[in-house]
Amino acid sequence: MTVEYTPNDSALLKILHKQKGEPIETTKIVLLRYPKESERPRYAREAIVCVLNQLMAKVKKKGELFRIKKTARKGPHPSKYWIA
Repeated sequence: MTVEYTPNDSALLKILHKQKGEPIETTKIVLLRYPKESERPRYAREAIVCVLNQLMAKVKKKGELFRIKKTARKGPHPSKYWIA
């Protein structure tokens, strides 16, 4: 079974690649992914976190030459993601 990236996965990968390894907060990822507030899902940050966590597994399963990393959870503070 091959793993395919969804359009949302591809958009988030593009955002992470543009950061060139620098960690970016999920709140900023939301603003980059959904620049128009009217197009954002109601719980956009939570949705982005879910997609990024699934994307981490897809990248590993697909055998990509990079990995997506994230900071440890710290209560209400947004996590940071980056490509390593």
